[in-house]
Amino acid sequence: MFKPLSKTQIRQLNRKSRLTYSIDKFKLILVLQDVENPFNVGSIFRTSSALGVDKIYLLGKTPYPPNDKISINSMGFERSVKWSYFADIFQSLYELKNQGLRLVGLDLCKNSVDINDFNFDCDIALVLGNEVRGIYKKYLSIMDHLVHIPMFGSGPSLNVSIACGIALGIRISKLKSL
Repeated sequence: MFKPLSKTQIRQLNRKSRLTYSIDKFKLILVLQDVENPFNVGSIFRTSSALGVDKIYLLGKTPYPPNDKISINSMGFERSVKWSYFADIFQSLYELKNQGLRLVGLDLCKNSVDINDFNFDCDIALVLGNEVRGIYKKYLSIMDHLVHIPMFGSGPSLNVSIACGIALGIRISKLKSL
């Protein structure tokens, strides 16, 4: 018979998972470039809390806490994930590079590679673009790597918060094999 875990059992399972998947071995920063919908931002906060993101950079037109719409979708987890807001996108991206992080843009474009073929064995800043336009052309050249999620249906793209969750899940699977 299956039954729900207690809060203590969940914490124990989470600690065990962090060790099993080497999640703390490499730094992961999420970068939201003009992700304008606060509900998407809230979903990304909640997913980040669950999947071991170290920090979120909210850039440009991206809304930031405190914001009721972010709180609704994050279920309050915007308080448990470190974040910073910066208006200047270029400066923020270069700052991350100067900190030794590889900028990995998640966007379907000419030179992007299948995310399943990307090696996550380094400190990275995963850049997620605007809901409609993706990562703006002027920032693509700054990226160290460009990856995309393969699509198998008729839809050409995913919601940014869904794409974020898939990318983080793939990263975790890759880290388990290290």
